[in-house]
Amino acid sequence: MKNQNWIRKFVVLSGFLLAFSGCRFGNYADSPTQINSTDITHSELFFTAVTGFETYVFFNDGTSASNTSSPLVSVPYDLLSVFTNPVYWDTYADANNTQFFWDNAQSANPLVTLADASGQINTETDTPTSPTQFYSNANCLTQIKQMQQGSFDRTTPGQTILPGTTNYTAVSGHLKLDVTTIQSISGTCSDDLQELANCYQNGTGCDSDQLTRAQMFDLFVNGSHILNIQDASKIIGLAYIVHFE
Repeated sequence: MKNQNWIRKFVVLSGFLLAFSGCRFGNYADSPTQINSTDITHSELFFTAVTGFETYVFFNDGTSASNTSSPLVSVPYDLLSVFTNPVYWDTYADANNTQFFWDNAQSANPLVTLADASGQINTETDTPTSPTQFYSNANCLTQIKQMQQGSFDRTTPGQTILPGTTNYTAVSGHLKLDVTTIQSISGTCSDDLQELANCYQNGTGCDSDQLTRAQMFDLFVNGSHILNIQDASKIIGLAYIVHFE
């Protein structure tokens, strides 16, 4: 499944989305906290592994750069820490029966998802996060959207040994999933982007907050080699797709 068209559409319409900053649509749910066995009403294990990684950068002059075969080692840790092989798919005992993915050691922060009765996963219509100030300029805003599309295949169940156990544990089957993350940057942003790019290139005189924020470029500069840091001031969108199967 490919989401390139969605990526372009989201970046192009970022100004439209920002106009609705007070609204939230779709089946949005915050990640459950303090989960224990009594909080879960349903739990299954699925085999899955990273099979592909795509990265994209969009600029204010209408150009873009991409790498549809980015190195798998560059996949952001927040996803790798959840999608161990196998991965849990659990249902939380809250009012919304929130569904989430969780690593097989149950140590990482879970990733909220949504699957219908047939096992199809589709959170494409979930609302982006509310717009926030990107950095120092109040007229520069950023917004993040994440989409998941995939399905469960229970036709080939299996067994595995989980960390810390000696017995075989049943696995329901295989999970196929695409996770797309898009960050739009909209407004008067060139100075903020240039300041952070300078800190990325040469941290001299930059405080810890600036250095931390500047790391946003690293995936696209060193991880997938599609961004020349000299072009950072023109960015209006950053995106990546991780494929699991």
